[in-house]
Amino acid sequence: MDLIIGQGVTGLESGEEKSMELDSINDLATLDCLTRAADPISVQEVISGYGKETGGIDGYKKLIVWQAGLDLVAECYRLTHRFPASETYGLTQQLRRAAISVTLNIAEGWGRNSKLEFARFCDISRGSLHEVNAAIEIAIKLEYLTIEEALQADSLFRRIGTMLLNLAKSLRQSPSKH
Repeated sequence: MDLIIGQGVTGLESGEEKSMELDSINDLATLDCLTRAADPISVQEVISGYGKETGGIDGYKKLIVWQAGLDLVAECYRLTHRFPASETYGLTQQLRRAAISVTLNIAEGWGRNSKLEFARFCDISRGSLHEVNAAIEIAIKLEYLTIEEALQADSLFRRIGTMLLNLAKSLRQSPSKH
């Protein structure tokens, strides 16, 4: 749905096509409220406990561990950029996917309905983190990387691993909704 002030907006609501003219920012806010009320997914998110006090639906982006996970993804892409072409669908792809999985599992855990489930996804994320570490060790053994080149990733591995462990432990100690 395109929301352009002064232009007609067409959208689907309850299977019908609706159109309205937006002349001000207040009209945008009204349209946003109407869209959320008509969208069962938005309503479900409100009911499940997401709000300003918990950081909202994308509150995981504020987590330092998630941000560090993004740094790990960038580092893994940087490291694998020089891997041989023969590894494009092997170790390169495996290492990149494992690094991406660290952040995706944090985000997915955030989206679950309880702290216990979030803690479980932190554990899964930690598993992916160990997969990254093992893949880097393989790359060193195969002489695709030097130990010096892997130091930054190792530092991130240790930092993220500690944060995930502590986050999961904290979530399990107070298992109410987040």
